[in-house]
Amino acid sequence: MKAQERDWSAIVVKGVGAMIANTGDWRRGKGFDTGWDNFGEKLMLVVTEVSEAMEAADSVVAHLKTILGGGRDSVLEGATLYREAIVNYTEEWTDVLVRLFDLCEACDLGIEDPEIPDEIEALPSLVGGQFSSRATTRGMMTIRALSNAMEAFRDMSLVRGAQGTMVVGGDYKTIEAKRLLERWLSAAVLVCAHAIEEMGVSWLYEYAEKMEKNEGRPAKHGRQR
Repeated sequence: MKAQERDWSAIVVKGVGAMIANTGDWRRGKGFDTGWDNFGEKLMLVVTEVSEAMEAADSVVAHLKTILGGGRDSVLEGATLYREAIVNYTEEWTDVLVRLFDLCEACDLGIEDPEIPDEIEALPSLVGGQFSSRATTRGMMTIRALSNAMEAFRDMSLVRGAQGTMVVGGDYKTIEAKRLLERWLSAAVLVCAHAIEEMGVSWLYEYAEKMEKNEGRPAKHGRQR
């Protein structure tokens, strides 16, 4: 599918399955390689995205302190930087989702649609330590899920070492490890979606907006990963 034919606003409302399929299609169009052979590397790149989300959270707290402790000029400047930090925070969590969906498409991994409560407490209403604590908890939960996913991948790799293939066939141990891998990646997706929703915006909207931007980025940009 050509980039200009993709309407991400329409794609995201179809659910995670459509988002995963189109994310993989986008990645192939940009010339990036993702698969079982570099799964461990790509999963660790998800971790780097989480670290960037934590860095963005620190910026939010820093600008909140400026607003609460400064004079009029400091408040105005801090408010502008605070809003920018909020946007950056949600974008970093969205980057985590892009990485996760790319892995799922490339390796045929099934992910559950995250369930978001009708009413969720918005973090911008919290200040200082409250924000930092909640954001850090989201980061910890995601890293824990990714760590367990890596452990499941290791178990699949052990089977691959014995059989010479990563193809998930009828082998019970391989199938069970794959199920665990899918379970933990689903957990990571759920945490990311909640982290974005806590900022008072829809995680689906954020994903659509992010992928619209990604469509216009040059192929093989950045470090080509």
